[in-house]
Amino acid sequence: MSLPVSRTIRVLTLIGLALVAILVPSTVLASPAASVVVLCENRTFDGYTTKPFVLKSTIATNPAIQKVIHNCTFRNSTLPAIVLKSAQNVLIENSTFENIRTHKPGVGVFAISLFCSKGCKIDNITIRNNSFKYIGADGIQMGVSGRAISNVRVQGNYFEGNDAVGENGVDIKGVVGPIIVSGNTFKGFRPCESPKRGGQQDCTGSNGPGMVIHTGTSGMPYNVTVTDNDFINNVLGLVVSAGAHNIIVRGNRFTSNADTGLLVAGAYSIQADTNTFTNNPTQLRFQNTPQLGGYCTAIGNIFAGIGEKLVLVNSQCQQ
Repeated sequence: MSLPVSRTIRVLTLIGLALVAILVPSTVLASPAASVVVLCENRTFDGYTTKPFVLKSTIATNPAIQKVIHNCTFRNSTLPAIVLKSAQNVLIENSTFENIRTHKPGVGVFAISLFCSKGCKIDNITIRNNSFKYIGADGIQMGVSGRAISNVRVQGNYFEGNDAVGENGVDIKGVVGPIIVSGNTFKGFRPCESPKRGGQQDCTGSNGPGMVIHTGTSGMPYNVTVTDNDFINNVLGLVVSAGAHNIIVRGNRFTSNADTGLLVAGAYSIQADTNTFTNNPTQLRFQNTPQLGGYCTAIGNIFAGIGEKLVLVNSQCQQ
């Protein structure tokens, strides 16, 4: 269970603990006896040229010590702000991530990367009440390498893209889960016009979802819950695809997305229940879902305004 951040646990001398592998290049103030290590509070990293936080050391992986990044700003850089390579019990909150991009055609960068390398474990991570604007690739990327990622909560964040920058607010690839994405806003994401699409944007490729859950090099995503989020004015609100297992999409609002509110394509098992769809040309679309042996439900969804309500292509979903 995450411990509350206490502003009284702030400046104690660090004795006998090496945190160089956690931070680049920040100073850590903590005590060997403390249960909370404040990695960053009320700091601004503007135009940084090395990754401010890379978590992978002994303390980063100690579940008894909560690592906190609170009320910090990361902007105007070509590098990710936070990389979790092997870490447990981390809280990232009330921070701003803005204009993090390479400006190199076809080369994207994430604001926060959960990059689980060989032998790693990423567990008990909370990312809440942050703002992500104009990130070259994804605001938060999970499971691009290694799938030992579990108990991650992405809550109450704001993600924004536009025609010129951004791929997805959240991109979840191969993970063990559970992953909970709740209470966030995803707005304004457009197709990534990378060189392979004939453009020059600093991204690798995406057709404009606010959020995506799909298979990557680390395998299929498992046990992801998406609830109480707003998907507004993207090309596609949310895309769930490519063998995704045990996905719950419940109580979300999909509003005025340019193509489709929720697109489910090739998922193994999914529940898409009690969502509200308003003014999406295609409100809810299932294709090639569920895969053999899986399941699909679409119960209690509400459709308003224009748009084709429910499209089933080679799909059977309980309604």
